[in-house]
Amino acid sequence: MQYFKEYNNFSPEDQNKQTLTQNQDFINDAYYFLVDREGYKQSDLNTPEKVYDQFLEHFRYQNVNEVTAIRDLEYAQNASISEKENFARLIALYDKMEGDSFNVETAKDYAGGIFTSPSTYIGLLTGGAGKLASVGGNQLTKLGIRKLLTKEIAKSAGKGAVVEGSIGAVQAGAQEGTKVEVGLKDEVDTSKVIGTALISAGGGAILNAGAGAYQTMKAIKADEFLTASEVATKKLADDASKKSKAFLKGVREGEDTQFLNKILEELSPETYKMTSDGLKRIAKKQPIAKKPLDAEKVSVGRDLAKEKGLDKLPIEFFENLSAAVLKVKNKIKIGKDQRVTSAIADAIGDEKISFKELSDILREHNLSYDQFSLVYLADISDAGRTLGYHGFLKNQLNPSTSQKTVAKLLTDIQDLERRGLTRIDKTKALEVLKNKKDKGVLRDLDRLRLALMTSQPATTMRNNANALFRVVVDAGTRTFYNVLKGRISNPFDGTFDIAKYMLNPYEAQAVRNIFQNTMPDSATVLFREAADLTSQTGGGALAKIGTKANFLNTMSDNFFKQAVFTASLRRRLADDGQDLVNIIKNGKFNTINKDIIEGSMQDALEFVYQKSFKGDGWFSKVAKGTIDAHRNVPFVISSFIPFPRFIANQMKFLYEHTPLLGLMNLEGLGTKQGYIQSLKNISKDEYQQKFAKQLTGLMMFSVAYNWRKENMDDDGKLGTYWYEFKDDTGKVVDGRPTYGPFAPYLLAADIALRYQLSDERGKKVKLNETNFYSPVTGLWEDLYDRWGADGKRMTEVMNSPRQYMQDALQSLFGSSFRTGYGYWVIDKLFDDVAAGGEGVIDKAAAEFGANLINTYTMPMAVLKDVYSQFDKFARYIPETRQGDPKGDISFYKILFDRGTRAFPDIGANTIVGRYYNARRGAKDIAEKIGFDTVSYDTPYRNPLRTGDQIAFNPLEKQMFGLGKMPRKNVLEREMADLNLQYYDFYRKSPNAFIDRKLREVLSGEESVKNLNEVLEQVILRDELYLNLKSKAQKRNYLVTALRERVMPKARDKALKLVELERERLSSSEEDSLPYSLVQLNEYRSIPSPEKDSINAEFRNGLRDGLFEIEGFENLTEKEIEELNIENSRDLTIILKGVRTSENVLRWAISRKGVAKGRMKRGIMGRK
Repeated sequence: MQYFKEYNNFSPEDQNKQTLTQNQDFINDAYYFLVDREGYKQSDLNTPEKVYDQFLEHFRYQNVNEVTAIRDLEYAQNASISEKENFARLIALYDKMEGDSFNVETAKDYAGGIFTSPSTYIGLLTGGAGKLASVGGNQLTKLGIRKLLTKEIAKSAGKGAVVEGSIGAVQAGAQEGTKVEVGLKDEVDTSKVIGTALISAGGGAILNAGAGAYQTMKAIKADEFLTASEVATKKLADDASKKSKAFLKGVREGEDTQFLNKILEELSPETYKMTSDGLKRIAKKQPIAKKPLDAEKVSVGRDLAKEKGLDKLPIEFFENLSAAVLKVKNKIKIGKDQRVTSAIADAIGDEKISFKELSDILREHNLSYDQFSLVYLADISDAGRTLGYHGFLKNQLNPSTSQKTVAKLLTDIQDLERRGLTRIDKTKALEVLKNKKDKGVLRDLDRLRLALMTSQPATTMRNNANALFRVVVDAGTRTFYNVLKGRISNPFDGTFDIAKYMLNPYEAQAVRNIFQNTMPDSATVLFREAADLTSQTGGGALAKIGTKANFLNTMSDNFFKQAVFTASLRRRLADDGQDLVNIIKNGKFNTINKDIIEGSMQDALEFVYQKSFKGDGWFSKVAKGTIDAHRNVPFVISSFIPFPRFIANQMKFLYEHTPLLGLMNLEGLGTKQGYIQSLKNISKDEYQQKFAKQLTGLMMFSVAYNWRKENMDDDGKLGTYWYEFKDDTGKVVDGRPTYGPFAPYLLAADIALRYQLSDERGKKVKLNETNFYSPVTGLWEDLYDRWGADGKRMTEVMNSPRQYMQDALQSLFGSSFRTGYGYWVIDKLFDDVAAGGEGVIDKAAAEFGANLINTYTMPMAVLKDVYSQFDKFARYIPETRQGDPKGDISFYKILFDRGTRAFPDIGANTIVGRYYNARRGAKDIAEKIGFDTVSYDTPYRNPLRTGDQIAFNPLEKQMFGLGKMPRKNVLEREMADLNLQYYDFYRKSPNAFIDRKLREVLSGEESVKNLNEVLEQVILRDELYLNLKSKAQKRNYLVTALRERVMPKARDKALKLVELERERLSSSEEDSLPYSLVQLNEYRSIPSPEKDSINAEFRNGLRDGLFEIEGFENLTEKEIEELNIENSRDLTIILKGVRTSENVLRWAISRKGVAKGRMKRGIMGRK
């Protein structure tokens, strides 16, 4: 290779540390690469030995870490010629060198690469430490330890082979692609990719086998635990069955048997019959009564049996249920015409039967409240049919009587649900009552849309990261609670329970299985299929597609809920002096107090922000009402707030953990008992729980404050916004999609830190040196030292209150609110109207429709990110608001450009592109409606940066859930430090085409018009700017410099480009328009009130005969009424008297400012 240097020609044995650290060419190449690619500082590489060590560390990481390999490929794709040659020399050196002997540093580098690799943790799902296989596939041959690979467990080996083989192929493909990009190879060596994949698969199979053995031992222990529970449960079930059989021997023929058979016919028709001798199975084809059962009744019963799995339950279960309900009936004296559900609800309300008495009856017959709830379902189903709610009998019944009975039944089931005695809610009751699930097409479509919005792996990874934050918060809260309870000897009791059940999920899975078998309805509420979509009940085929597409989120949610539920059960039982393990081993899970079960369920649902709101306080009412409206009115609420349950839970978390606010018991506002009484009813233990959360909130604020300090630049500036942080290479990460309820703490910390740093006199403020792991001390020392100091002003912190109002909304509602496009479109519509833009309704409708379409195509973003990782040109961010040179608003163009932005960007010189462009018919259709044929999209231009904007590491975004942006330039760093926002520097033009051209000029190569290059000179070299002391002064100076030094030249250049494009198009058309796009934009920019005045003057001139429209003389009043400047802009008016003609639009522009002139000449202009 021509660009190889001396060190590339060294013999392999000479390519070692001693020789290479003496070679200046190698040191220079490695130093430049490490600074440019890895973001190292000069102090990190201040000796040849450090350069050599970091060079080896990088390439060792590349061999075992697919993220490093993919990043290297992207670096090579974006590098200049000299950077590629430099990288090629280093790759060639590493591939050839035998290097130094295996040592501690070597082991440390490989260990670091393995443990920072995502596939290591994917390997945990397949059996364990399978990532070591990629070492075998890439580098272990050099170390001579491939003999470590041995086979132990076939199942884990098979999973490991599939996962590690796939990862090996991706990693090798990235490495080969990098070599092609830098010129070491002409094409990818597919044989090497396949070979590495096979070796990795083999290694993954073998090494995962060992890990599988370890995990199998854990599973066996959990299975022994579950088996002991099943044995004990079987004994209790046998004892209960004997009691039930004995009790049913004495049932009374007539009243009792009729009562029980009525229930049995609903739950399991044509199967069982209650007699005075007990429950009997019906012989095949033998009816219960003398006449055949009602066909509808049998159908309803079969549907219910299938849904609840009753057809698979043994006769012993129905004996237990019959005995229990008969005992309850005898206890509360159910009237002849009284509904069972209403009778039990009334009896509990009137204290005819206590919770303890009801629980004792159920425990005696081995039933949970969920299982006993089948009695309520049977009662509701029978009511629906006999009262005519199943349809065909409706006209034969007294509507008034029917409605009262049903209303009473629904009220009673709600009361039982509120008391925790059933999981049947009003919605479910109505479904059973009507024997019909609501499967509206619109509701299904909306549910499908919401599911697809959260179906990407990136979303799951963000949720996982947020859940890990919650684990830490939970540990802190539990520890504070223990201290407040006086458990000084063991303050960490239960602190790490959630982490324990996450790292060893088998015991939690066993508890989950027992829970599902014992309390199926409760388990269904907790462990459901559709993540945060429970506000949408029922659902047809479309909704089910959404559920399946959202499987990653469902799996993640249920994993965390399983761990939290088990941890909470253990804690609550321990606090009550009981042991979860002993209860389960003794088969007494169904004897656990319903409040403990309910509390544990709520803890798990709160953890993943899925708790329902059932209180009667104002917040619960608003939250529940919004969630219900979200379900009942598809696309309306969900267009503004896609996930209201998530937001309500997030706000509840924030309220509970906000110091002082969480102690105010705001949930008591609006309750029936009144706020004062609600305060009195709070127990000491509840106050201790509240205070523990308050202390955790203080801890979170302290950590957030120190996290912001850690992200300060070396020169003491805050070079990032409150929601941003930098990775180890200096790239910027937007953390808002991940922060969730922690975002407000970061915003508050940012305000506090900026306030501490502020000094209107320009003095440098030195903060305390604080260890990041001791956050509280540093925060409070900073606050104490700076409290009341001179020169502190909020004007030094922010540009305007509006800024923090917007930030507060974003921190409270987060990404969930931002994906509600309805709010965005309405907000933008008002902005456009205020700016005077025409066609704003059509534009807003197109934007709304496009964003709606985009939500259905979001899963395509995964394919886009994977594809663009290996196609540099597909990685450019597309310009989705290109505008039209003629000034027209194309509804379908906006719909297409914005609606398909999640699709991969495929160029003309690809297999797909060549195939499409060869289809003449497809090209013709596309061109007729204004779409381009297959080609790469026009790249987006950011006025604050030079050149086309490209996405960084898109595949990594899916792997980690974090989207990265390039290192900030000088202007962006200064803007962040001054807390200046994008909209402070650049306001979009109402005309999309002019806006695009202006951004292209501001980000172009001409330095006198390039926004960031001109202002960079101001920031670094302008003496006046450098001598300013106040940040408020600096903000004003920068904005003024932008308006005076950059924008006039840039705008003139942009408008010239617009006119050139317009002239080019006009020359190819038979009739050119009598005005320019610039003039059209000028008219559309006139404020709406003034435009209304011009339109009125135009119509009155036609009415009064001052002028007429050429070719349209003698217009009627109705025709004049329908005219305005916009719909007449291509026409010509003839001014009577002078007989001159002028284009309507040009005439309208000439009237701009006339009202102001009249005002000056009139009364208001007189002094």
